[in-house]
Amino acid sequence: MAKPKYFSSVDEAIGCANYIEKLLEAERQWINNRVSWLFISQTFCIMAYTTLSTTKDVRFAERGAIGILKSGLPIFGVACCVVVGVAVFSAARVAHSLENERGRAVLYVNENSPATIPMIDVAGDLRDKRWLYWFGEMPHRLLPWVLGALWLLLMIW
Repeated sequence: MAKPKYFSSVDEAIGCANYIEKLLEAERQWINNRVSWLFISQTFCIMAYTTLSTTKDVRFAERGAIGILKSGLPIFGVACCVVVGVAVFSAARVAHSLENERGRAVLYVNENSPATIPMIDVAGDLRDKRWLYWFGEMPHRLLPWVLGALWLLLMIW
């Protein structure tokens, strides 16, 4: 763990925490955008796969286009899930370290003023209610991999 940051005043610590909060908002927005894009892309891919799986059109079946597309869509789906999963994991790691830095500033404010600001979204010993953010982060950490596993099942099915 990094050394605790020391501030010359409570105002400086509050300013630092506010700046870090703005950086955190940007990281969280990146996570939300990536997960939204994943769901939109997966919706279109699943609809296309379902349409291809249920089509009986002889014209396309003779050319083998359905077979090629039925093989390609799961590969594309897995690739999207992996890319978005890695991108979301990276943004979550950056947000996690920013949360720790903000937590150190908030700790300084709590120790040097009458304020008692909850320490919810920081790591380690500074965190109050550790389980809260684990459950809150579960959708964006888990869903890209669950969708990827769905595509892998469709590829081997």
